[in-house]
Amino acid sequence: MKKLLIVLLTFGVVSAQIFTGNQSDVPVPMVSDKFSFYISGFGGTKIQSGLYTSETYKSILPPFGISIGIAHRNLYFHAGYARNKNIDITFHHTAWNNEKFYALWGVNGLIIPDIESEGTNYIPAESTSKIFRIPLFAEFYMKPIKYFEAGLGVGLGRFAQNKYLEQPLKVPGFFATVVIKPVDFVKIYWEGYTSTWRRNLGIIFGPFKGVEFVTAFRYCSYPPEDKFVVQQGFVGIRAEIPGETIFKPAVSEVKLVVKEQVTGKPVKGAKVISADGKFPTLITNESGEITTVLKPGIYPFKVTGNSKYAPLNSMLEVQPKQKSVTLEVKLRYSNEYMDYLTMLDKTREFLRKNDIKNAEIELNKALKLFPEDEEGLRVKDSLFTQKSNMIKEITLRAENYLRNKRYQDAISELQRILNFDPQNQEVRKRIDSIRVVMLEERKKETPQPIQKPAVTPPPTARPKPEPKEERVSVPDLIDRGKKLFFEGKYRDAKTYFEKALKLDPNNKEAKFYLDKCESYIKMMGG
Repeated sequence: MKKLLIVLLTFGVVSAQIFTGNQSDVPVPMVSDKFSFYISGFGGTKIQSGLYTSETYKSILPPFGISIGIAHRNLYFHAGYARNKNIDITFHHTAWNNEKFYALWGVNGLIIPDIESEGTNYIPAESTSKIFRIPLFAEFYMKPIKYFEAGLGVGLGRFAQNKYLEQPLKVPGFFATVVIKPVDFVKIYWEGYTSTWRRNLGIIFGPFKGVEFVTAFRYCSYPPEDKFVVQQGFVGIRAEIPGETIFKPAVSEVKLVVKEQVTGKPVKGAKVISADGKFPTLITNESGEITTVLKPGIYPFKVTGNSKYAPLNSMLEVQPKQKSVTLEVKLRYSNEYMDYLTMLDKTREFLRKNDIKNAEIELNKALKLFPEDEEGLRVKDSLFTQKSNMIKEITLRAENYLRNKRYQDAISELQRILNFDPQNQEVRKRIDSIRVVMLEERKKETPQPIQKPAVTPPPTARPKPEPKEERVSVPDLIDRGKKLFFEGKYRDAKTYFEKALKLDPNNKEAKFYLDKCESYIKMMGG
């Protein structure tokens, strides 16, 4: 093997011979939303001598080449220089794609100024139509899964069908490529033509974003040398430079302010979501503001808060050369929050009427919807304050009645508290104590009855067994005992208090009334 040529690696884009847009010789689709520049370069060497690696056919093996190109959306173009081939240009158009399947066409490697393809300079011009010398192509390419790609196409020029280089191009030829991706940054590819039996086998290695290194080997010689042989080797580098890096397009500072429509207060934590993904999701700060930078254009977006607010769709337009843009967005309340505010209004109305009971019912319904809302918590504080003041006022009047021994009036006054605060145990105990005082006062005014001698009852038949008592809770036993106690049936009441103490020996209320029952029974002589 002769002396290895020194490889000059620069940068590049779209072309034949390892430029971006091809594996090596076969075109591949280039689709991108962003405007980008590509620069690439390659170097090559002869691995084994043969007829078509000789000086006579040196244009078949350019030792190095460089290329510069541009790509945007489904179009790309490049101009490249390869030694012995002068300038060549490539134009590709991906006419259709759905991200898995692609249909593309174009001109791949047209040599300027000859307006012909590689290798066709050996075909007599008078024997071949000029159109057949131009490397027009059409291709179907697919990427059905992450780890596999393949393409099949038909073309003229260097793709066209002919048996020997000196013979006319007769019909369009076919080309194909297959790619395997064992990992994300490595591609192993194969490609070949029908016309010359030329085949390429290579590896594309992309460890960094926007940069690829390529190594390829060309095997099988051109006819008439039909023996299997690896003749040529290539090494290249390809890089992508986003257009923004070079042109640095003007951007504007954008400020979005999100407020409540009714109160004008800033909305903290609202999300601003791009409808077309042109900017990431943004979240408002304590002041309800978001600051970012955007390029000129129209940006549809959606604003969402918590369940208090209804989502809002809006649009922002940034004009060219506009240094700053401020947009104020106002969120209206959701239907659920409007229902909540209606409940709070009803609560306030009940409070104006001193209807504490219904005010509490309405407020509890509201707080189930928005338990942490500031408005509801303020109403809750107002309700608590008004309820406490009413209890104090009623209690003072009740105590005044007690000082004047108007016990029934005191009880009636305290009963008003239980109407809107039925769980107030302090008031219940106070009412019970007043009733005890009433009974004691009544006993002092009533003369004691004369005790009669006990009479021994006649023997009776064996009593029938009493039915089992139903299980009753301690509070129920105490309530039944108290009912009998205040009716003056102290012996019957005593039985219930004793039963309660058997179940709960430390119950102070049952012990209190049991002692009272025993005292009254003694006073009555029994």
